[in-house]
Amino acid sequence: MSLDTGRRSGRSRPAVRSRRPSDVAEAPTEGRRSDAPLPLIVAGAVAGAAASGVALLALGLISLVAWMLAPAAELEARTMLEIAAGAWLAGQGLPIVIQGVTVTLLPLGFGLVSVALLAVAGRWAARASAVGRRGEAVVVAATAALTYGVIAAVVALLAHNLAVSPLRALLVCGLLAFVVVAIAALRTSVPGALRAGPAARDIAAGACTGVLLLLAAGALSVLASLLLHMPDVGLLLGRLQPDLGGAVLLTVLSLAYLPVVTVWATAYLLGPGFAIGDGHLIAPLSDVSSTTVPGLPLLAALPAEAPAFGVVLPVVGIGVGAVVGWLLRRRGRIALPGIGIAGGAALGAGAVLATASWMASGGLGDARLSALGPSPLLVGLVGAGVILIGAVAVVAWPARSVPTTLAVVTEDAHG
Repeated sequence: MSLDTGRRSGRSRPAVRSRRPSDVAEAPTEGRRSDAPLPLIVAGAVAGAAASGVALLALGLISLVAWMLAPAAELEARTMLEIAAGAWLAGQGLPIVIQGVTVTLLPLGFGLVSVALLAVAGRWAARASAVGRRGEAVVVAATAALTYGVIAAVVALLAHNLAVSPLRALLVCGLLAFVVVAIAALRTSVPGALRAGPAARDIAAGACTGVLLLLAAGALSVLASLLLHMPDVGLLLGRLQPDLGGAVLLTVLSLAYLPVVTVWATAYLLGPGFAIGDGHLIAPLSDVSSTTVPGLPLLAALPAEAPAFGVVLPVVGIGVGAVVGWLLRRRGRIALPGIGIAGGAALGAGAVLATASWMASGGLGDARLSALGPSPLLVGLVGAGVILIGAVAVVAWPARSVPTTLAVVTEDAHG
C-alpha cells in the first residue's frame, strides 16, 4: 500500500530549462509592438517630410487642375505652382508677394490644414518609434521641426518671386512643427505629461468652451448673411466672370479665408466689429460707409448698414458666458471659488480671441486695403468681459442646502 503525498516523483518531473538572455530579449513584451520600432530621428524626419509634402502636393495639384481647365489663361504652369507654394507658406504665417501685391492677410484655412497634418504625423511618429518618455518626444519633435523648416526654406528659395526669406521660413515653420508635433507625441505616448491640476483643467475647459461657442455663433452668422445676400454674391461673380479654372481657385481661396471671415463675424457679434480698409469700420453700433472690398464671394455678405437690433448682439457673448458658468457649476465650481475659476476662464478666452483677431488681421497691398480685420485688444477685452458677466451670474450662487424639516425626517427614518 503506497501513500500518495500529492507530489510527482522525481522521474516524472519535467526538466526546467534556464532562459538565456537572448530568449528573454526575443520574447515580445505584453502590450508593445513585436517588430522593432523606428529610430526617433528617422520617425521625426518622416513625419516632418510627410506633413509638408502632403500639403504641398494637394495645393500643387489644385493649381495644376485649375491651369488645365483654363488653357487660354496667360499664366504658366510654373507660375501656378509658385502660387501654390505661396499659399502653403502664407498658411504658415509668412507674408508673401504675388504679382507685386504684398499679402499679409493670411489664409488661415491653409494653416489649419497644416496643423492637422502635423498633429497626425506627430502621433504616427510617436507610435512608430515607441516613444515612452518626454525626452524621446522632444527628439522626435525637434527632428520633425528641422525637416519641416528645411523644406519650407527650400520652397521659399525656389519660389523667389514670393519674396519670402528662407531663414524666416525655416524659423517660423520649424517652430510651428515643433510645438504641434511635441504636443501630439506627448499626448499619444506619454500619459500624464500634459496633465494639469484640477483648477487649471476647469479654467481651460471653460475658456475652450467659450471660444468655440463664440466662433460657432460667428460661423452661423456668416452662413445666414450669405443666404440673405445671395443676389449680391451673384452680382459679384457676374463682375468677375471667372472661367472654370478661375472658379476652382476662387472656391479654394474662399474656403481658405473662411476662418478669417468667421473671426470677423465673431468680432461683429461682440461689438467691436472689424475694419475694411483705412478708416472704414463695420460694427453693429456704427454706420457702414461704402468702400472697396476684395473680390471674394464671402465678402459680398458684408452688412450694408448697421442692423436695428445691433445693440443686443453682445447679449450673445453673455449667453455664451452663462453656458461656461453652467459648465463650471457642473464641475463643482460655485460661490467665491467658482468666481475665481470663471475669471480665469474669461481671461483665457479673451487671450485666445485676441490672438485669433491678430491672426485674422492684415492687408492686401493696396493702400485702401492696408488695414483689414478686427482690433485684437478690443476683441480680447470685450470677449473676456461678456464671458465673465455671464459666467459669474451662474456660478456666484451657492449650492442649495437641504431644508431642516427634510433633514429631521431623514434622521428619524435612519434612527
